Amino acid sequence: MTLTAIDRDDVTSTASVTITLLPPAPIFLAAHGVSVTRAAPPPVVDRNVGAMVSVGLMPSGAPALHVAAPVSVARDVTASAFVTPPAVSVITAPVITAIVPASAARGAIDVFVTITGSGLTGATDLAFLRSNVDDADITVRNIVVDLDGTRLTALVTVGGSATLGGHVVQVIVTPTVTSTPLGTGVNVFTVQ
Repeated sequence: MTLTAIDRDDVTSTASVTITLLPPAPIFLAAHGVSVTRAAPPPVVDRNVGAMVSVGLMPSGAPALHVAAPVSVARDVTASAFVTPPAVSVITAPVITAIVPASAARGAIDVFVTITGSGLTGATDLAFLRSNVDDADITVRNIVVDLDGTRLTALVTVGGSATLGGHVVQVIVTPTVTSTPLGTGVNVFTVQ
C-alpha cells in the first residue's frame, strides 16, 4: 500500500511511502493450569464411600470450572472392609490476565507494576523472559499479593542494558509452580 501526503499550501509538494500491513500476532489465552499431587491417605475407612469427587476452580468473578472423576473403591477380601484409593490435592498455577503498565524504558527505576489474574497467592518472584531466558537486567522487589490472589503489585527496575523488546512475564510461586512461559499477549512487558 502506498501512502501519499500532499502539502496543503503547495499541492506540487508531495511525499510518498510504501507501507506493508502485517496481520496481528495471534493471541493465545492460557487455560488455568492445574497440577495434581498425591496427599496422605484418609485416616478413616467408611463402608459408605461416595462415587464421585469434584475439583473446582473459581477465580473471583469468573464462571466455575468443574472437573469430576469417578472414585474407585476396592474390597479387601481378607479384612472384609472397603478401602479407598489415596486422596489427591490440587494446586492451581498462576494465570496473568493483565499487566499495567505493560512497558518501561531502559533505565527506569522502581516502576509500580500491577498484575491481575488468578492463582497469584504465594508469589515470590517475577521473571522477565526473552526467548525463554530471564533478563537479569530487569529486577523486582516489594511483591505484594492481595488476599484473594487476583492482584499482585511490585516495583520493577529496568537496567540500562536490558534487552529491548517484549518479555513474557512469569509469576513464580515455587520453582515448580509458575505461570506459563509462553506469550499470551496479556502477559508481555516491553522494554523500550
